[in-house]
Amino acid sequence: MSRNGAIMEKLNQLTQTRAQRANLAAEKQAAIDRIVTPEIKAQLDALDREFTETEKDLDFTIGVLEAEIEDVSEVLGCYSLRVYESPSNLQSNRVTS
Repeated sequence: MSRNGAIMEKLNQLTQTRAQRANLAAEKQAAIDRIVTPEIKAQLDALDREFTETEKDLDFTIGVLEAEIEDVSEVLGCYSLRVYESPSNLQSNRVTS
């Protein structure tokens, strides 16, 4: 198989997998909607509104920091910084080309 053919196959697989993921999310939401009462839904919506602004602010700050780190990494050219879910998992790894 040619390189272009392999890429097209991967793109098709990615499209199908994304569609499966979207369908799964819709099924999950439908199952949740069947068991969550309107009163609980209203409370959950209120919680979402309460936390949304802070989440957006934190996401913005994370994006700025990631961009700054990426810029520094590109300048240094020899180290990458991998940040996992917990700050205790901060690792600096040598990049191999």
